[in-house]
Amino acid sequence: MQDSAGRRCAAAEQIESICRTIAAGRQASKQLATFLQSFGLSEAEFRLLWLLRAAEETLPEKNCLTESGRNQPDQKQLALLLGLSPAQVSALVERLQTKKLILGSPTPEDRRRQLWRLNTRGLQLIGGITDQVELQGIDWNGLVGLSLRAPQDVEDAA
Repeated sequence: MQDSAGRRCAAAEQIESICRTIAAGRQASKQLATFLQSFGLSEAEFRLLWLLRAAEETLPEKNCLTESGRNQPDQKQLALLLGLSPAQVSALVERLQTKKLILGSPTPEDRRRQLWRLNTRGLQLIGGITDQVELQGIDWNGLVGLSLRAPQDVEDAA
């Protein structure tokens, strides 16, 4: 019986940890969304731009490159990385194209499939956002760290 009780306790701790992580993510997402309003971006738009920025900076030996020599994700890859449906990514891509922040190019293998990358304006916007985070001294890690603690630890810290 003790072994079963120990496993149940361990499972409960894992579930509690997952719940705290989800809550922390939601709080961080809200804080990020509020910050991004002044840049005219939603949190999802920013995350897509951030992924494209990371793809631009990725070293070739760490990722599979397209024939063009660039690590440009397509909409299916973006959906997977963002945890969104392909339809949601399609809407995001359309909005970011309208805002003139990204460029798409058809793949040589399948001209129906688009590869996405930041254009100069998109790169400048991401740079401006990064600069503002640095200038304002924003530390989202504190918010996430606070949320990852057990409820009694948060009360003790207050």
